[in-house]
Amino acid sequence: MPARFVPPARVVLPALAGMQVALFAYYVHVNLVLQPYWDMLSHVTRYLRFRDQDGWWAYLWDPHVQHRHVWMRLLTAADVEGLSGTGYPYVASAVAAQLVAGWLLGRATVRRAPPGLRAAAGSLVVMLVLTSVASAVCA
Repeated sequence: MPARFVPPARVVLPALAGMQVALFAYYVHVNLVLQPYWDMLSHVTRYLRFRDQDGWWAYLWDPHVQHRHVWMRLLTAADVEGLSGTGYPYVASAVAAQLVAGWLLGRATVRRAPPGLRAAAGSLVVMLVLTSVASAVCA
């Protein structure tokens, strides 16, 4: 009986990770929410009110419910002024944060992995971080 060829993990896992990255990008594209929703409308309304009457610091530090959403307010300003309210700055910043988190986790994991399994370890991190659920949150 001939022996069956079983590809090593250092070949299979990077191929699966590549498919995972492609699916992540596809799901982000399919799930894009570019129409304003309830919370977003309150941010846009606040920004438009700031443009008419308030100062820059009052706009950034004004609380929304109990929180101060400085980064959200900066993204809203960039979105309204630069891209006419398309919503792309939110998607781009969420995807960038997801990729940076995956890169940091992958870097730490690959450093601790045995030399023969570093590609497999990095691939597993990619598959754990870039999930379909994460793509829906990014979109």
